[in-house]
Amino acid sequence: MLGGWLAWAATRRVVLPRRARVLGVGGDVRGGAGRTPLAIALAGALGKGVVFVGHGYGGAAQEPRIVGRDDEVGEVGDEALVAARTLGCPVVVGPRERALHFAADLGSILVVDRLLQTRPARLACSVLATHAPDPPSWRVQVADVVARIGSAELREVVRLERPLPARFGLVTSMARPERVVRSLAGLGLVAQRHVARGDHAPFGARELRALARTAREGALEAWVVDAKTEVLLAGRDLGSPTICLRHAIDPAPSWIARIRAFVGVSG
Repeated sequence: MLGGWLAWAATRRVVLPRRARVLGVGGDVRGGAGRTPLAIALAGALGKGVVFVGHGYGGAAQEPRIVGRDDEVGEVGDEALVAARTLGCPVVVGPRERALHFAADLGSILVVDRLLQTRPARLACSVLATHAPDPPSWRVQVADVVARIGSAELREVVRLERPLPARFGLVTSMARPERVVRSLAGLGLVAQRHVARGDHAPFGARELRALARTAREGALEAWVVDAKTEVLLAGRDLGSPTICLRHAIDPAPSWIARIRAFVGVSG
């Protein structure tokens, strides 16, 4: 009984646009499931006619809008800005239902970040992102596809925009920063100092000064930052150059073909 109620509660009451196929990506936990990297990977792999609909958390957009690469993070939110700088398709934010209808004027396939399932009409495809071998059954109930991040079908890929110096620090702004630490360790790299900030947390002047002081006192030649930290920084100085570590998901063609079958598009 409880599982059925939770499954119902996991759906959102949303009037979906009829002129587009809507694909939702949700996570088995509130943060750190790999939901947004998976949604970005899907939008990039599905081809023409795709629009990415972000949740805009941390942004101030009160009307649906297209996100530009140079928009202010405080207007559109950090994850939507990361998506806009990663993808070649339109990225839209705004109040969820209105954003969906706005996006349907721009494309025929909508990939929606942070939307697992809807009612009364169901999504064309609901994808549950998880790192867990056994995610909550009530979330599995409402999903069409369970995406096991890190599996052979959904490899995690880490890219540094340039080589690291001998001494570097790490600044993260995410729910599960240990994933970045493990990614660096997998490359044989260990930060001399790790500053784990809150997920989506904006930077204040005092914090920026403290990080610059840490870089100076620790003789750090660079700060490694995740993609969200990079957009939250908005080019502000940390006392040493920043090097972005980009964490992406590489879906296997067979897995994308499975999603295409749900959405009803050919390869």
